[in-house]
Amino acid sequence: MVEETVLKNNRVNLSLTNRQDSNLKRLAISINMKPSSLAVSLLDRGMYDKKMIKELEQERHIYSTQMIVSKGGGNKKINRVNLSLTDKQFMNLKRLSIKLNIRHTKLAALIIEKCLSNVQLINDLQNEYCTQKAYRIVPINKNGELTFTLIGRDDL
Repeated sequence: MVEETVLKNNRVNLSLTNRQDSNLKRLAISINMKPSSLAVSLLDRGMYDKKMIKELEQERHIYSTQMIVSKGGGNKKINRVNLSLTDKQFMNLKRLSIKLNIRHTKLAALIIEKCLSNVQLINDLQNEYCTQKAYRIVPINKNGELTFTLIGRDDL
């Protein structure tokens, strides 16, 4: 297996809300991965999901005037996640961002947000990578927002 190299200019800095950040961290703990590595994995899976890309295209056309890039103003705390992408991943992200007319960092954040709200994808990741039953998470829908809760240590 040949590892792809990561160059310095293939870094993507994301700003996530508290809920997105906590969900990403809980899922990362569940499958024993670093949050940044998990974000890269979600981004990679999301870029090749044609259904998700079509949804993003439609949302982009419908809400193009409402999509505002925030700098983290006000009292809202913004959490930073830095991703290091391979050349192939970065080029695919750039091409897709040009197609959708969105900056590549905003597109990466949207794809990761969509992946974190996809219950089937979360369960697939846990089935594939989760080694400890005590660390499995359950996605719970509260008032339209998905929250991740640890199942607990029922194995003791």
